Amino acid sequence: MGRLGLICVLLGLALPGGCGLPETASRAETEIARIHAHLAAGDFEAIWREASPEFRARTSTGAYERFQELHRRLGAPLSFKRENWATASSTVRGTHVSMTTWTIFANGRAKESFTFKQTGDGLHLLRYDIHDVTMTRGVETARSGLRRSA
Repeated sequence: MGRLGLICVLLGLALPGGCGLPETASRAETEIARIHAHLAAGDFEAIWREASPEFRARTSTGAYERFQELHRRLGAPLSFKRENWATASSTVRGTHVSMTTWTIFANGRAKESFTFKQTGDGLHLLRYDIHDVTMTRGVETARSGLRRSA
């Protein structure tokens, strides 16, 4: 990654506006809304099918089952607010777009981190992490277990 790419990633982590083209952030928000619509419908198969091949290869069955169970307990996503975003380009791995959101669900709230891989036909989920989960019925902190394998 070049110096400018590293600066963009670091700025994306530090600034609400991130670094990259505004239309890239808009496309990431559209993909997040699509994932949230699938979650609201309980259509976990669609999320799996539309994710990148790398996501499917790195995510174990057990991790994806924990993801599903957590989202069933959280309920339907109601709204989300972008916290930050970044675009990172690499000749080896392509272009990745990352966005962190605060999301309100029917039964709680959480901080979600999405990383998408840009391909010729759009953005595809490459990585998903969920943090700071708070259930409205008591306080509970959990992690989805969907973390990238080393």
